[in-house]
Amino acid sequence: DFGVNLREYQFAPITTALKMHMEDLIRHALLRYEPRVTLDNVTITDENSLEGILNIHVAYTINATNAKGNLVYPLYL
Repeated sequence: DFGVNLREYQFAPITTALKMHMEDLIRHALLRYEPRVTLDNVTITDENSLEGILNIHVAYTINATNAKGNLVYPLYL
């Protein structure tokens, strides 16, 4: 299956260990399923966790053009 089932952590306490685990899951999924990019960084920030939001930051380089990009995906818990 493609992707990462982050919804299974929906009711888990937001800890540093959980964020690192989720980052690792995302990193491995992107490396496995998206060969067109080189993954530069994955981080999760929790500055909006009281509102039930974790921000997933993904930085990457497109292999064909060597262009850098980034994406911030808000995960609503």
